[in-house]
Amino acid sequence: MIAALGMEGPYVIATHSFAGNIARVFTAEHLDQVKGIVFVDVPSPELRASTTPAEWAIWVSASNRIPDQIADYPELEQYDHSLDQVEAAEAKVPPSPKPVVVFQAGVKFDVLVPKYLDEGLLPPSVPRDVGQVIDRTNSAGQTRLAAAYPGSQHITDTNSGHNIMIEDVLAAVEAGRTALSGS
Repeated sequence: MIAALGMEGPYVIATHSFAGNIARVFTAEHLDQVKGIVFVDVPSPELRASTTPAEWAIWVSASNRIPDQIADYPELEQYDHSLDQVEAAEAKVPPSPKPVVVFQAGVKFDVLVPKYLDEGLLPPSVPRDVGQVIDRTNSAGQTRLAAAYPGSQHITDTNSGHNIMIEDVLAAVEAGRTALSGS
Protein backbone atom coordinates (compact mmCIF):
# COMPACT_ATOMS: atom_id res chain seq x y z
CA MET A 1 0.00 0.00 0.00
CA ILE A 2 2.81 2.41 0.88
CA ALA A 3 4.48 1.78 -2.47
CA ALA A 4 1.17 2.18 -4.31
CA LEU A 5 0.69 5.57 -2.65
CA GLY A 6 4.21 6.62 -3.60
CA MET A 7 5.09 7.39 0.01
CA GLU A 8 8.74 7.43 1.00
CA GLY A 9 10.08 6.67 4.46
CA PRO A 10 11.13 6.72 7.07
CA TYR A 11 7.70 6.35 8.63
CA VAL A 12 6.03 6.86 11.98
CA ILE A 13 3.43 4.14 12.21
CA ALA A 14 0.33 4.80 14.31
CA THR A 15 -1.58 1.59 14.78
CA HIS A 16 -4.64 0.44 16.70
CA SER A 17 -5.58 -2.91 18.13
CA PHE A 18 -4.73 -5.94 16.05
CA ALA A 19 -3.04 -3.84 13.36
CA GLY A 20 -0.25 -3.25 15.87
CA ASN A 21 0.98 -6.74 15.10
CA ILE A 22 1.10 -5.98 11.38
CA ALA A 23 3.15 -2.88 12.22
CA ARG A 24 5.57 -4.96 14.25
CA VAL A 25 6.15 -7.41 11.41
CA PHE A 26 6.56 -4.51 8.96
CA THR A 27 9.05 -2.86 11.31
CA ALA A 28 11.09 -6.07 11.65
CA GLU A 29 11.16 -6.46 7.87
CA HIS A 30 11.88 -2.76 7.13
CA LEU A 31 13.82 -1.66 10.18
CA ASP A 32 15.50 1.31 8.52
CA GLN A 33 12.15 2.60 7.25
CA VAL A 34 10.41 2.98 10.63
CA LYS A 35 11.32 6.03 12.68
CA GLY A 36 8.74 5.56 15.45
CA ILE A 37 5.59 3.69 16.43
CA VAL A 38 2.42 4.64 18.29
CA PHE A 39 0.66 1.51 19.59
CA VAL A 40 -2.97 2.06 20.60
CA ASP A 41 -4.19 -0.75 22.88
CA VAL A 42 -2.60 -3.58 20.90
CA PRO A 43 -3.36 -7.25 21.66
CA SER A 44 0.21 -8.54 21.40
CA PRO A 45 2.29 -11.66 21.95
CA GLU A 46 3.14 -10.07 25.29
CA LEU A 47 -0.56 -10.04 26.17
CA ARG A 48 -0.91 -13.70 25.22
CA ALA A 49 2.13 -14.51 27.39
CA SER A 50 0.38 -12.80 30.32
CA THR A 51 -2.49 -15.31 30.26
CA THR A 52 -3.02 -18.93 31.14
CA PRO A 53 -4.16 -21.15 28.22
CA ALA A 54 -7.73 -21.10 29.60
CA GLU A 55 -7.68 -17.30 29.98
CA TRP A 56 -6.30 -16.91 26.45
CA ALA A 57 -9.11 -19.05 25.01
CA ILE A 58 -11.69 -16.89 26.79
CA TRP A 59 -9.86 -13.70 25.79
CA VAL A 60 -9.90 -14.71 22.12
CA SER A 61 -13.60 -15.61 22.23
CA ALA A 62 -14.39 -12.27 23.87
CA SER A 63 -12.32 -10.42 21.29
CA ASN A 64 -13.72 -12.14 18.24
CA ARG A 65 -16.59 -10.75 16.29
CA ILE A 66 -20.13 -12.03 16.58
CA PRO A 67 -20.78 -15.40 14.88
CA ASP A 68 -22.40 -13.86 11.77
CA GLN A 69 -19.29 -11.79 11.08
CA ILE A 70 -16.98 -14.76 11.52
CA ALA A 71 -19.22 -16.91 9.28
CA ASP A 72 -18.91 -14.26 6.55
CA TYR A 73 -15.13 -13.96 6.95
CA PRO A 74 -13.58 -16.90 8.87
CA GLU A 75 -10.02 -15.54 8.56
CA LEU A 76 -11.00 -12.41 10.48
CA GLU A 77 -8.49 -11.88 13.26
CA GLN A 78 -6.66 -15.19 13.49
CA TYR A 79 -4.99 -14.25 16.76
CA ASP A 80 -2.54 -17.07 17.36
CA HIS A 81 -1.30 -17.20 13.78
CA SER A 82 -0.69 -13.46 13.67
CA LEU A 83 0.97 -13.35 17.09
CA ASP A 84 3.21 -16.23 16.01
CA GLN A 85 4.21 -14.16 12.95
CA VAL A 86 5.25 -11.27 15.21
CA GLU A 87 7.33 -13.56 17.40
CA ALA A 88 9.02 -15.14 14.36
CA ALA A 89 9.81 -11.76 12.76
CA GLU A 90 11.17 -10.30 15.99
CA ALA A 91 13.22 -13.44 16.71
CA LYS A 92 15.12 -12.62 13.50
CA VAL A 93 15.19 -8.84 14.07
CA PRO A 94 14.50 -7.83 17.70
CA PRO A 95 12.83 -4.48 18.40
CA SER A 96 15.36 -1.68 18.30
CA PRO A 97 15.37 1.57 20.25
CA LYS A 98 13.20 4.18 18.56
CA PRO A 99 10.50 6.58 19.74
CA VAL A 100 7.57 4.39 20.77
CA VAL A 101 4.36 5.31 22.58
CA VAL A 102 2.13 2.56 24.00
CA PHE A 103 -1.43 3.57 24.87
CA GLN A 104 -3.45 1.32 27.16
CA ALA A 105 -7.22 1.51 27.62
CA GLY A 106 -8.04 3.29 30.86
CA VAL A 107 -11.73 2.38 31.00
CA LYS A 108 -12.02 -1.04 32.58
CA PHE A 109 -13.45 -3.97 30.68
CA ASP A 110 -15.03 -5.41 33.82
CA VAL A 111 -17.53 -2.57 33.42
CA LEU A 112 -17.77 -2.75 29.63
CA VAL A 113 -18.15 -6.51 29.04
CA PRO A 114 -21.62 -6.88 30.65
CA LYS A 115 -22.79 -3.82 28.71
CA TYR A 116 -21.40 -5.20 25.43
CA LEU A 117 -23.03 -8.57 26.09
CA ASP A 118 -26.39 -6.90 26.75
CA GLU A 119 -26.04 -4.92 23.50
CA GLY A 120 -25.13 -8.03 21.48
CA LEU A 121 -21.65 -6.74 20.68
CA LEU A 122 -19.95 -9.84 22.07
CA PRO A 123 -20.68 -13.51 21.47
CA PRO A 124 -23.19 -14.76 24.08
CA SER A 125 -20.71 -17.46 25.16
CA VAL A 126 -18.42 -14.83 26.72
CA PRO A 127 -18.55 -14.98 30.54
CA ARG A 128 -19.94 -11.79 32.08
CA ASP A 129 -16.95 -11.51 34.42
CA VAL A 130 -14.24 -11.95 31.75
CA GLY A 131 -13.55 -8.21 31.89
CA GLN A 132 -11.50 -8.80 35.04
CA VAL A 133 -9.22 -11.18 33.14
CA ILE A 134 -8.99 -8.77 30.20
CA ASP A 135 -8.10 -5.85 32.48
CA ARG A 136 -5.36 -7.78 34.29
CA THR A 137 -3.81 -9.37 31.23
CA ASN A 138 -4.12 -6.29 29.01
CA SER A 139 -2.31 -4.23 31.62
CA ALA A 140 0.47 -6.81 31.89
CA GLY A 141 0.67 -7.19 28.10
CA GLN A 142 0.87 -3.45 27.41
CA THR A 143 3.57 -3.11 30.09
CA ARG A 144 5.58 -5.91 28.46
CA LEU A 145 5.08 -4.38 25.01
CA ALA A 146 6.45 -1.05 26.22
CA ALA A 147 9.40 -2.83 27.83
CA ALA A 148 10.26 -4.44 24.48
CA TYR A 149 11.16 -0.96 23.18
CA PRO A 150 13.76 0.71 25.43
CA GLY A 151 12.85 4.31 26.21
CA SER A 152 9.23 3.96 25.15
CA GLN A 153 6.40 5.85 26.81
CA HIS A 154 3.58 3.79 28.32
CA ILE A 155 0.41 5.85 28.78
CA THR A 156 -2.22 4.26 31.00
CA ASP A 157 -4.25 7.25 32.18
CA THR A 158 -6.26 7.59 28.98
CA ASN A 159 -9.81 7.92 30.32
CA SER A 160 -10.71 5.94 27.20
CA GLY A 161 -11.70 2.45 26.28
CA HIS A 162 -10.10 0.43 23.50
CA ASN A 163 -10.73 3.13 20.85
CA ILE A 164 -8.43 5.73 22.37
CA MET A 165 -7.72 7.44 19.04
CA ILE A 166 -11.44 8.23 18.75
CA GLU A 167 -12.18 8.95 22.40
CA ASP A 168 -9.06 11.09 22.98
CA VAL A 169 -7.93 12.35 19.59
CA LEU A 170 -5.63 15.01 21.02
CA ALA A 171 -3.63 12.50 23.06
CA ALA A 172 -3.21 10.28 20.02
CA VAL A 173 -2.06 13.21 17.86
CA GLU A 174 0.39 14.33 20.54
CA ALA A 175 1.81 10.80 20.72
CA GLY A 176 2.40 10.92 16.98
CA ARG A 177 4.18 14.24 17.35
CA THR A 178 6.32 12.80 20.13
CA ALA A 179 7.32 9.88 17.93
CA LEU A 180 8.07 12.23 15.03
CA SER A 181 10.25 14.46 17.17
CA GLY A 182 12.16 11.48 18.52
CA SER A 183 11.69 12.42 22.17
